[in-house]
This record gives sequence, C-alpha cells and structure tokens, in this order.
Amino acid sequence: MSKSGTTKRENPRRAAGKAPKAGPTPKKNSPLFEAESLGFYRYLIDNIADAVVVNASANRVFVNDAYLKLYGVSSTKEALERPPREFVIPEDLHIIEARNKARLEGKPTAERYEFRLRRKNGEVRTVEVSSVPILWDGVPASLAILRDITERKVHEQGMAQLTSIVESTGDAVFSFNLKGEVTTWNPGAARLYGYAPPEVIGKHVNMVTMQEPTSDFQEKLGLLLKNEYLMFENIHIKKDGTKFNVAITSSLIRDPKGQIIGISSINRDISTIKTMEAELRHAQKMEAVGRLAGSLAHDFNNLLTPIMGFAELGLQDAKPNEPATDYFNEITRAAENARDITRQLMSFSYKKVMDPKTFNLNDLVSQILPLIESAVGESIKVRASLAHDAWPIKADPAEVQQVLMNLIVNSKDAMPDGGSLVISTINQPSDAPTADGNLSPGSYVVLSVSDTGKGMSEEVRSRLFEPFFTTKEKEVRRGVGLSLATSYAIAKQYGGIITADSKPGYGTNMKVFLPAAQFVTAEAAPNKTNETPRGTESVLLVEDDDGVRKITAQMLKRLGYIVTEAENGKDALSIVRKRGTPFDIVLTDFVMPEMNGKKLAEQLNKLFPASNILFMSGYVDDPIASAELAAESNKLLRKPFGLQALALKMREALDKQS
Repeated sequence: MSKSGTTKRENPRRAAGKAPKAGPTPKKNSPLFEAESLGFYRYLIDNIADAVVVNASANRVFVNDAYLKLYGVSSTKEALERPPREFVIPEDLHIIEARNKARLEGKPTAERYEFRLRRKNGEVRTVEVSSVPILWDGVPASLAILRDITERKVHEQGMAQLTSIVESTGDAVFSFNLKGEVTTWNPGAARLYGYAPPEVIGKHVNMVTMQEPTSDFQEKLGLLLKNEYLMFENIHIKKDGTKFNVAITSSLIRDPKGQIIGISSINRDISTIKTMEAELRHAQKMEAVGRLAGSLAHDFNNLLTPIMGFAELGLQDAKPNEPATDYFNEITRAAENARDITRQLMSFSYKKVMDPKTFNLNDLVSQILPLIESAVGESIKVRASLAHDAWPIKADPAEVQQVLMNLIVNSKDAMPDGGSLVISTINQPSDAPTADGNLSPGSYVVLSVSDTGKGMSEEVRSRLFEPFFTTKEKEVRRGVGLSLATSYAIAKQYGGIITADSKPGYGTNMKVFLPAAQFVTAEAAPNKTNETPRGTESVLLVEDDDGVRKITAQMLKRLGYIVTEAENGKDALSIVRKRGTPFDIVLTDFVMPEMNGKKLAEQLNKLFPASNILFMSGYVDDPIASAELAAESNKLLRKPFGLQALALKMREALDKQS
C-alpha cells in the first residue's frame, strides 16, 4: 500500500459500495491473496458509518467515504490537502494540541476524546475520536475513527437538564415498580415527606406517603393501566405525622420494548390552595346568607316599627291598673327582643347603618364590668387587665359592647363548673406582626377575652364564625347561633377581625382587633333624658310601607306635629311643588323603589336649598350611602323605632337646623 492510500494492484475507489467477487480461495502469502485481502478491508472501511482517517507526519494520508460526508468535502483530494486545524472549532483546538503534545512527550493519552468541528457548509458537529498508533509505509502514524455524536450529545444535554429540573423542583418526584416498591426519590420528595432516599427505597409507596398498608394501591394501579396516566388528590402524611393535601399525577414507565416496568408520580402540596378555596367558599356562603339576612331584616324592621309604635301609644292611652297595660308592656318587650335579633342579622349582613363614635375601650369595659360579673355568675372569677395607654377607637359603642358580651357568654358556656375569665386591652403598633393574614397593616387596639374553659377542637375552631353554627342543641331551638358570626361581621365592617386560639382542655383566647383612632379625642356621651319632647312644626312624611307610614304619622300627630303623608319620592316632590314653600322637616325612608331617599333629598335641595331632611332606615344596600349616613348620624332615625326615639330624633334634627 502506498502513501496515497492505494494499492499497487487496484483502484482505491473500486471497492466502495461493492464487495469483491467471490472466487477460488488463493493460497496464503501469494500476491493474489494479498490483493484480495486488501480489497476486502478497503470495502469494510468504506462502508462503515464512522469516519476513518490516517495521520502521518502531521498530514492526512488516508480518509474513507464516511470522512468526506462528516466534513462535508467533495473529494478525497480536498480532504487530504486541507490542514486538519482548519476544520476544528477554535475553542476546541487545545484538546487536540494537548493530546499531540502528550504523545510527543511519551505520556499516556486517553483512548477516546471529543471535539467539535465545523463542516464545509458551516454546520457544527460533535465527534468522538478513538485513535491507535500504526505504521504507514514504515512511518509512525495514527489511525483514528471519528463517530458523529451530535445527536447523542443533544440527548445527553436534554437528559442532564431534565435531571436538574427533577432534582431542583419543589414537587416530590419519585417512581416505584408494579409491586409498589419505591425505586427513585428526588430531593423534593425528601423535603416534602421528610424521608431521605435510603429510608424509602425498596419500601411500599403507601407506607411512605400514607403510613399504612396497600389500601387503594391496586385500585389506582388498575385505573392507571387503563388510562396511561392518572390525576387525583389525596391526604398524605409526613414523617413527623403532619397530614397535608396533595395533588398527584401518576404515569406509566415503559422499557425500550414498550413493556410497563413501573410508575412515576409527581406530588404537589396543595394545602395552602385548599385553605384558600375553603376560605373563598366560606366567604361566598357568608355573602349569600348575608344578603338573605339583610333582606329579611329590612322587612322585619318594617313590621316591628308599627308593633312598637302602637304598643307605646296603647300604653299612653291605657290606665295604669288596667290589664291592657301589662299586655302592651309584654308586646313592647317582645318587640325589643325581636329588634335585637334583627340588629344581629343586619350586622351580620353588613347592611346595618353604623353610628360610629370615638371612644376608649377601657371606658366601655369598666362601665359594663358589673354587668359581666352578674352575667357569668359567682363560680367564674372575672378580672380586667386594661392597658393604661390604650388608644381610642372609632366604632358604634353599642356594637362593640354586643361583640364583647357575645364573647363573654361564649366563655361562660365553656366553663359550666366555673373558672376564670380575663378581659384585657393592648395596643398593637403598625410595625408589630399581624395575628392573621386577613388583617391589613396598621395600628390596632386588641380586646382579648381569655377563659379557662374546656377549649375546642380544630374542627370546631375552623367553623366558629359560621352563621347558625353551634355546639349546643338548646341554642338551635332558641334560634341562636348568630352571636359569633355577628361579632365577626361587626369587627370586619370596622376594618378589624376576630381570632380564636384554643386547644381542647386548655381554654380559649379570643382577640378582637379594631383599628385605632390614635389622634382623635374620645367623644363625650350625650345626656340621657326620659322626657318626651314635642313640636308643632310641619312634617312631610315619605314612606312606601303602609304600616310604617300609618304608625309614624300617628306618633308625629300625638307629639303635636302637622303631618303630610307621601307614599313615595315622586308623590313627595309633587306635594312640595304644589305647596310652593318648604316643610320645616322632611322625614323620609332611605330605601324606597324608583326614587330612594338620597335622590329625593337631592331633588328637594334643588327646589329649596338647605332643606331639613331626616332619613329613617335600618338597612342600606349601598355601602357608600351607609358611610355617608354614619358620618352624619343626626340625620338618621334607625328602624325599628318607638315614640320616644322618634320624638328625640325629630327635636334633634329641628333644633340643629334652627
């Protein structure tokens, strides 16, 4: 064989793609045997998929057809004449140079190495090289076989990235065989469940994730075999015993032949999502019940107003010793109880018109402390621990008192055999950590009620503020079960919350967070009077409910006022236009069809600026209007009302106007 890569007896390209013809076997060492052997080897070299090159004296002296294809050159001559370095990516030249240097220095070199080359058309390929020393026409040379591993490298890189993703993901990714024995366990699984890989490999997957035998494993496996993959949710248990919600995606693992050899599972902790979903459902349920409660309370208020009004008129007309006096007193007492329940419904529905005042919680607690001690009985020791520097708050004192008394009664019921109860106040600055994720940043005054009662389970605690939820059967029969739900609603409408910290056997600590009004001086309480003020002014009474309008008109006339009635806003405007002069005061319902009280007031002020208008309502569906009325409580008469409340509010509105 010559240095050009040919033999003296045949064309170097002859055997490419065509095997030598079979014939009589020549004798060994004969010229014919040598020629046939060389032709056969050349056939093999030209038809293998790998590129073959012989390098001698830093030059290529032989290449096969696969080499031409790999480098993208058109002829053997071109391949042999172009310098080898010309094809190598510059960044990889050091690989070849270091190898050549080591070989010249007689140092051992690896049998295989890799580098990147640039084909004639610019395409970059990665090759794996196997090289062995040979003699070429008596000259030391090297025979190299180059294999194109570009696709393999891409696959390996993809697998490496995939492995990195699996290793770094926060989800638990693991696999198990058809017996359920865990075969792989990623770091995410270790973090989620608390087990290191050696603790779980070979163990049944259900014993690891659920700490119980096979349970529904076979059922899930059957579904998986039918559907290829499966998505479902379950409750799993960590190593420390903590239960959590998990979303599971399982799929089949197949070997290269397509045989099913195992199952992969991707498990994600969805406890937070489940909690948020439960809170959303609870909020939606509360909103729906609230709308219903508000609507019922509005209608109920309209029924109670004539009941209370006629009962008071009846008391005035009845003689002290007549049986009718007792009857009217009982009617009034029952109506007042019904009014209290209605107010709870209104507070719960967020539709009650607030009457906020700036006051100090310490003053309120101190005032009703004797009432609290009387309510809980002698077997329960009551103690107050009030912060001397407690900030004032702005809220309806009656509603805050209702919240406090609801919590007191709840604590009393938790201590049937007696115990101790502590009422405390404390300031929580804006930079203090919040007690609940639903509490907005800000400064709060915290009212706490702690007891040494029997406590409650987590299940009960999670439902504590649901409407009509109670653990006492007697309360259901009494129609109770709204007290804590109402208390929570009151706190929420002022921008606060109520939290409960409790464990069975360790008592309960209820905290009411109310926004502080730090830079406002507490308002002085108005002087109370038992006198019934009267008047002689002209009154336009606007009310769409016949019963409320009738009793209100009678009470106003009993108080000495001159009354003109209107069934709705349009009738009222027509009456005022015909009259030509303003009434001394307009007493109008706020919630009416077509034209509500606010719109009527706007039209009246256009006719007669600065008209004196007093609204009456216990239900305002518009939160903006509710806030406006709350800011000017002297312009609101709350339903249901009796003669005394009507008389006081009328004189207040008339005297302020004058």
